[in-house]
Amino acid sequence: MERILPNLAHLSHGMLLCFFLLMSIELYKRKEKSRLLGLLWLEMVFWLLVELKDLVYLHEPWWHDPRVATINLTIDMWGIPATMLLMFEVLSPGWARPWRIVASVAPFMLFTLLFVATRATWVFYLTVASSLLVGTLSLALVWWASKRYDRFIMRNFSNIEHRNVAWVRVFITLLYAILVLWTVTNVATSWLGDVVFYLSSLALWYFIFLRTVRHEVVEVPNLLNPFAPADGEPLPANTLPEEYAPAADPAFAAELMQCMEQDKLYLDPKLTLADVANAVGTNRTYLSDYFNNTLHQSFYEYVNAYRVREAAALLLAEPSMPLSEVADRCGFGSLSTFRRSFAKGMKLTPMEYRIKELNLPPRRDKY
Repeated sequence: MERILPNLAHLSHGMLLCFFLLMSIELYKRKEKSRLLGLLWLEMVFWLLVELKDLVYLHEPWWHDPRVATINLTIDMWGIPATMLLMFEVLSPGWARPWRIVASVAPFMLFTLLFVATRATWVFYLTVASSLLVGTLSLALVWWASKRYDRFIMRNFSNIEHRNVAWVRVFITLLYAILVLWTVTNVATSWLGDVVFYLSSLALWYFIFLRTVRHEVVEVPNLLNPFAPADGEPLPANTLPEEYAPAADPAFAAELMQCMEQDKLYLDPKLTLADVANAVGTNRTYLSDYFNNTLHQSFYEYVNAYRVREAAALLLAEPSMPLSEVADRCGFGSLSTFRRSFAKGMKLTPMEYRIKELNLPPRRDKY
């Protein structure tokens, strides 16, 4: 029984290594499709090499050598800035340039070389402290920047599925928790801690693989610069020339209403803020300002409110129409988006609404 946890730890470690090997092979075929996928491939290769280095423990004397273990741990910490580069690339495409990659990882490489040269314990503790500091600052920056990114998406697109980055906040938070777990398991060595660490790492990296390959890259200028407004953010009211301010022009509201209610632009699932601005005869900045400062809602919320009303009418007019077809005909990008938007706007699911309004028997399989 006393060998169960050590064996589980080795097995889970091997599973993680195999996972990075398989992902490296899979992403090699996709890496030319986008810069983000290319960077994800490099990330998987990096972690594969990090896991492979632990094979040195197969040499029996090194298994019991604390210096070898410490060197390995300092190399593990290279993964913190390397992973942050991937998150920054998601939030600001093109950010992870070669010089930034080198500048981010080089200090941690120097820590490893310094420990090899001095064998001083304080170097290791300095490396751990630096890792926690970088991890904490990155957690705060990614949360702030991802919120800013999602505001930009909602101000410019009527379909945000596979564009928003709420998943990045989930990833960075769980990654930070794993970083803390990793620190604890290295201070207080535990086979159970190793098992939890390896399996949680495997699950988390599978999650990031699935999300990254589905993510639709959107260029968001100045996102990681806290001193520059991201493109598409509403301008302060006192910077808007009166002749361009939509709220000051009654004809503007009428033109916008005609485009939505008569021309039904919202039925286009790929509708963007720029499309509506062209139809109304203004530009994206002032139209975005009108939605956010006059109507007090994002472009995404505005368009999807029309789609929900259209869907509500279609659900009653065509009682036998499948929900997937209703979603498609009303401009929703997917059935899941339709369900979420409808439930939020009508306080009922599409099926509940149809059953309630038409007094139908509650048979979800039929309707």
